[in-house]
Amino acid sequence: MSFQRLTASVSFAVLAGAVLSQPAWAATPQEVADALVALLDTADADLTYDMPVVTGGEVTISNISARAAGGDEGEAEIGRLTLVGGDLVDGNIVADVLRMENTRFSGEGSRVSIDALTVNGLRIPQDPDTAAPPSMANIPTHVEATGISIETEDEPAVTMTDFTVDFSGTETSDEVRFAMAMNGLTVSDLQDLAALDEDDSARYLVGLGYDQLSFNFATEASWTRSTGELAIENLTVEAPGLGSLSASLTLGGITEDLMNLASGDSMEAAAFAAASVITLDDFELRFEDDSITRRILEQVATERKVPVEDLVQQLVAAIPALMLDVENPPLREALGGALATFIQNPQSFAIRFDPPEALPLLQLYVGGSTDPEQLLRQLGLTISANGTTFETGAGPGSAGPAPGK
Repeated sequence: MSFQRLTASVSFAVLAGAVLSQPAWAATPQEVADALVALLDTADADLTYDMPVVTGGEVTISNISARAAGGDEGEAEIGRLTLVGGDLVDGNIVADVLRMENTRFSGEGSRVSIDALTVNGLRIPQDPDTAAPPSMANIPTHVEATGISIETEDEPAVTMTDFTVDFSGTETSDEVRFAMAMNGLTVSDLQDLAALDEDDSARYLVGLGYDQLSFNFATEASWTRSTGELAIENLTVEAPGLGSLSASLTLGGITEDLMNLASGDSMEAAAFAAASVITLDDFELRFEDDSITRRILEQVATERKVPVEDLVQQLVAAIPALMLDVENPPLREALGGALATFIQNPQSFAIRFDPPEALPLLQLYVGGSTDPEQLLRQLGLTISANGTTFETGAGPGSAGPAPGK
């Protein structure tokens, strides 16, 4: 074979391999635009919008307005909708990025506004009536919204700085991860909310000296297919000026077989199997104070007309009597000691279960009713306040602050 023929054969093989390794021909941006318009036109609403503008790999539709059909109350507006890297795949409109700007929803006395919404990894069925069942392939990899406002006729506005969700994993990947965060969720006027007859909690917070509430929320979780481990690594609700509550949890035994059983017809069998198979590996719940405990103590002291220091000492003195219902002596002493420490100087309070061996949920249920003390030892329970750990009899040591703590 001549060198020229050999070179031509190799070149053809490389080109053929490259073509065959690619998916079907990608849809043109105009075809994506047409599919998007067709999808909009299926909406059961009175719909108006500007014709799509195709620029490079982007499709943009502006001034989308939808009113509920049949005279029902409800309206949606999208200032601009942009698809980046769009395609048509297996009856779905897919896009690398979806951007929505100046979105408004209103109806029945409420209004929701979102300045900007971004979705990565979008996948929308072109025909919702024939769409495939939900799967991980349809879950966006990233969602982010900023400038969120919720208004109602009778209540003060609730605003949120941003909201994000991240997801990674496929139907075959060993690990699936999920994360969500909300920042700056704010009720701007507690006085107005407290004026509502049914909202006692708002009135109580106003009495403690709060004029607005702001929250931040975050959580991360993962599931490992090969081991069946579900880990909630960080779930935190933070309210500046009040405090923060955080939790972590690890469960084992949540396998695909178990989830398939849960989706079957016999929920009773699934529940029993879950209790027998799912295990508690560890759990922690922690509260960090940011003045709310002190404010409550000061308010109660004012109502009783005593100095707050005297009230604190009265509460500490009453703790042993309050703990009498706790039948386990080491646990009673540990819990009482931790509460006394926290009340005298509110900083942090935490409980943790850290079993030497993973415990099936069914064993927790049975042990709680047959041998609570043995269960307590198996759980590896510890209680801490302000960084001091109090032994519960679940492990080495005795009640009271742990050595070196």
